[in-house]
This record gives sequence, structure tokens and C-alpha cells, in this order.
Amino acid sequence: MARKPKTKLTNDERLYATIQLAMRATSSEIVDAMDREFAIDAPAELIKQWIEECDPETPNENLVDPELEPIFRAVRRSFDALIAKSPSHHRAYRIQRLDRMARIAEHSGDYELSARLLEQAARETTGGFSVWVSDA
Repeated sequence: MARKPKTKLTNDERLYATIQLAMRATSSEIVDAMDREFAIDAPAELIKQWIEECDPETPNENLVDPELEPIFRAVRRSFDALIAKSPSHHRAYRIQRLDRMARIAEHSGDYELSARLLEQAARETTGGFSVWVSDA
């Protein structure tokens, strides 16, 4: 059975997007997650516009549902506090971002930047980076 095309996000979908935005996920990451979670039948660009309406930090704050803003602020405070409190979580967050940037750089053909970002991620995880060369 074909899904009916959507014209807007449901309350549950908007809440999900708001929480993901508060945890500093990108709109592309949220679109992918929402497609898996809710199977939304709409173009990704349209879903990104709907997600923007859930973000109190967008330039046009008139779009934000007043009920979602306190949720966004509370989740953001908790998320930032968790990151700041635990060095391992902070490191995991940095490595996650470096990994995402490396994938984007590689996808756009900037292999040099991708390699530098992967090297930085290796330094973050091990505290150092060494190149192993085989004589074989």
C-alpha cells in the first residue's frame, strides 16, 4: 500500500526532531534517522524545512512552536553538561564530529583533508599517532 504524502510533521516527529537538534545532530542526520524511525514520505529538503521549524536557534524564531523551546533548552543543557562533565564523552563527541567531517571530505573528493581528519581522530583516541611502515 502506498503511503500518503505528508504535509507537515506530527507532534511526535516534531518532538523527536527537537530533541535531536538539542543534541547537536545535523538536519541531514535527523532526516535519515526520522526516515528510519517514522518512514516519512516526503522529499528530504522539505523534511529539513520542517525540522528547521523545530529549532529555536534558527534565524526566524517565529517558526518555533512555543511548547518545543523549553524542551530544546532542557535537553541542550543536559547534553552539554554531560559532555563537559565526562572527558570520555567529550572525546567521543569530538571523534564523532571528526569522523563526520572526514566522510564529507572524502565524499567531496578532498582526500588530503579526509586523511588529516582521520589522523586527528587517531590522536584523539590514542593520545598519539604513529605511522607504521612495513618492509614487505
